Amino acid sequence: MTNLHNRLVSALRLFIVTSAIAFSQVSLSQETESKAESGRVAVFEGWSGSATLGASTSTGSAETSSVNGSVRVGKRSGKWEHWFSAAAFKGESAVVAPRRGADGEPILDDNNEQILDIVRGDTSDRISASYQPRYFFSTKTYGFLTFDWEQDEPAGVSNATRQLIGVGHTFYQDNSGYLSVELGAGNKNLETVAGEDINGAIGYAAANYLYRVSNNVTFNANLLGDFGSDNRTFDAAVGINFKLTNTLAFGISHFVRSNSDVTNEANPLSGRRDSVTTMNLVIDI
Repeated sequence: MTNLHNRLVSALRLFIVTSAIAFSQVSLSQETESKAESGRVAVFEGWSGSATLGASTSTGSAETSSVNGSVRVGKRSGKWEHWFSAAAFKGESAVVAPRRGADGEPILDDNNEQILDIVRGDTSDRISASYQPRYFFSTKTYGFLTFDWEQDEPAGVSNATRQLIGVGHTFYQDNSGYLSVELGAGNKNLETVAGEDINGAIGYAAANYLYRVSNNVTFNANLLGDFGSDNRTFDAAVGINFKLTNTLAFGISHFVRSNSDVTNEANPLSGRRDSVTTMNLVIDI
């Protein structure tokens, strides 16, 4: 229980600190607008986006805790547009399991009672960051470069980077929402926790869709994948946001990843597909 308490305290501290940072960004954005109106130069002028924060914990026969957060901001300057995003998801668990011998039979103590162990470990430890500059050839079509990085050792990914070039097109964007598609190619370097590293050329495709159900409710879906001879990754994320104030919303999202040929042999539950459902506070910045 002491270890669980320490983990909960750490999770709450991280959540509080991240919340404070996000809210400070909201205040900074408001302050920036005021400075811009007064004629003073603002460092963050022109940047806008959103941040998400979430945390959960459970106790009882099993103990789990998780903290997640993300930020995505962009800026338009003439024909150029710049997008930066980062995300983190940290999950831990503790369960009671009987100690077993090499033959799989439970091990008993001197009183002929089963010996129990508390097994602790990370269920997820994903961190990612991405930067994408865009140059618009027209109001709807643009060329882009993408540089991204991530790691998630419980899922078998020690370190992964991609460098992409391609073309994107926005089919429509109005008050009801938008739909955009990207196609490209590039290079991928993937260091696995166990097994051979994967390096080589890849193809890339992505689609982003948002629909405003009402003034206070939005639905979004994002799909992306890269395809190489040695590895194929497919990500799908869907979510719905309920607006609370002008700058705050409550969001529910579900993320699924399929990553071929990448597993963590040290984790019997490790597979080629991972998914996570989160409930978050969404903050406009």
